[in-house]
Amino acid sequence: MAPQSPAPRNLVSVVDRLEALHRLAIDRSVQGQAPEVAFERLAAEGVRMTVHHIRDLSRVRRHALLAATAIRTETTLTDTVLGMFDKLMVSLGRRAENRTAEKTLKSFKETQG
Repeated sequence: MAPQSPAPRNLVSVVDRLEALHRLAIDRSVQGQAPEVAFERLAAEGVRMTVHHIRDLSRVRRHALLAATAIRTETTLTDTVLGMFDKLMVSLGRRAENRTAEKTLKSFKETQG
């Protein structure tokens, strides 16, 4: 499971995982070669299975399962990164607004002083 907290360290961690999946260079067009239900079933199966069970599959099924799992994981991590980035930007925006309000209040108090 990817971390959900928008801390910069967590964001970097998820991006690193996403880059590792990109380096696999899996052709995403294979997703369209199977019905969506079958693809989703393969991806879910791949997440649940142990390495030992995956190893025992036929070569074709093993490759299909691993490709589906990697593609689905890449999609999930991309969504996670976008959500984390959005939360981080909102947090930074709030912090900037609070600083501006504090400076304005301080300046106002100094002029009234």
